[in-house]
Amino acid sequence: MVSRVLLFCKQYVLICIQNTWELAIGDGCHVARSNPVGPLERVLIGKIREVAEAKGMPMSHVSARAGISRSSMWEVMNGRASPTLDWVQRVAEVLDVDPLELLQGKPVRLPKR
Repeated sequence: MVSRVLLFCKQYVLICIQNTWELAIGDGCHVARSNPVGPLERVLIGKIREVAEAKGMPMSHVSARAGISRSSMWEVMNGRASPTLDWVQRVAEVLDVDPLELLQGKPVRLPKR
């Protein structure tokens, strides 16, 4: 599980996963890493799906209201990219939940690439 995430700016993120620090570089919406789908991302994906489904919101609606491109939403929700803190905040606002709530739960299984 991720023990620490430090945001340096919109472009750079330092992430600690299981005592291993990793520098990630993003475009303001998502972060491209060598292995983008870690346990924290799988928890986030599952919780976003769960909350959006409970509120009857399709992902296209969530991405449009959050000002996130459909391709960025697809990449994150399919484990192809890791979201920035700004991305998580915008999605949480649309879903009307605390951003920390999106990071609590069990990791979901994603299809193999």
